[in-house]
Amino acid sequence: RGFAEWGFMSTTGSLGVALDYSGVREGRPLPTVLEVAVGAVDRGACIISLSQYPREVEYLYPPVSFVEPFGDAYVVATEAGPVRVIPVRVGVSGKAMSVEEVVSLKKQLHVQTFEYSVEEVRRGLLELEGEFGPRFATDITHVFDDIDDVGCFLRAYTWTRVVDWIARECEKIVARHRGVGAAEYHSEGRYRRLVGEMLEVGRMARSKAELYLRDKSMVLVQVLGMSLRDCHRQHIARLRRRLASAIEGDGGERSEAALELCRVLGLVVESATERNEAGESVVMVAASEGWRREDIELVCLAGGDPCEVDEKTGRTPMIAAAFNGHTGAVRALAELGADVNAKVVDGKTAVMAAAFGGHADAVRALAELGAD
Repeated sequence: RGFAEWGFMSTTGSLGVALDYSGVREGRPLPTVLEVAVGAVDRGACIISLSQYPREVEYLYPPVSFVEPFGDAYVVATEAGPVRVIPVRVGVSGKAMSVEEVVSLKKQLHVQTFEYSVEEVRRGLLELEGEFGPRFATDITHVFDDIDDVGCFLRAYTWTRVVDWIARECEKIVARHRGVGAAEYHSEGRYRRLVGEMLEVGRMARSKAELYLRDKSMVLVQVLGMSLRDCHRQHIARLRRRLASAIEGDGGERSEAALELCRVLGLVVESATERNEAGESVVMVAASEGWRREDIELVCLAGGDPCEVDEKTGRTPMIAAAFNGHTGAVRALAELGADVNAKVVDGKTAVMAAAFGGHADAVRALAELGAD
């Protein structure tokens, strides 16, 4: 017998107030009041100072409290008529969280997600084990004594030890996030930065591993002694040099180098032709959000199409960039061959889109590029 109250349950310490709420004065049939037996544990919180009714002694029970009748019901005679009183016990839910627990929940979820992502990073790096042997054979590091201190030369390295080293660096960042106060996770700007760093750690760890495996000029202890972020930057610089040298080569090599750089920079996940949940291509997103000219050019070099046309609307990256006022993107797309006079299905042009958005600079840029 009984029922669960899913929301907060408000009660009063005054029988008179309870009788008023029973509906006896309005002539409600069989007016009833529940009489709560209070225990040392199963009791509500007095919120008289917060109640919207002045001087009312109000007690609040948490959600998912279970109300169970016990004993015999009895009748109280009032001036307006009889009221049935049912004695009940209230079992306070052990699942109800305190205010502090609710505030800390966002932090707990973030830290747990971060911890799991580090394990995913570890598993992903272990898959590169086959490349380590041949690479390490050309490294002078393995001939030195095994001294467990960063910056020292180490002997008998295995790829598992290298991955563990990188994972420990990731775990230090997790520990820093764990030390951030729970309240800061409710600051939008601060939380966005924490999530961004969590997502970036995976790319930085991968960059550290690939910097050593791909760059034969690097010595293992040199790479291990560098921070994740410095390794990531060095890896990006190496990929940019590779792309620059491939510019004069064949198209396939150039596209492959550009795609690898796009992945490391986080511009794409797998390919430059992939689409997001809204069905937008990478180039369309870049145009709509006003990415840097260099990034737009890089995505197109990796296989993105600056001249694509949405089959349903006729929208193009050029029109998207103009509508959102991204003058730099407009110029970059034009240099890549995008049509400045393209129209959507209802006949609107990029110039019209820029004007509708109130972007005079974009209108001038389109005019300079020869738009009608």
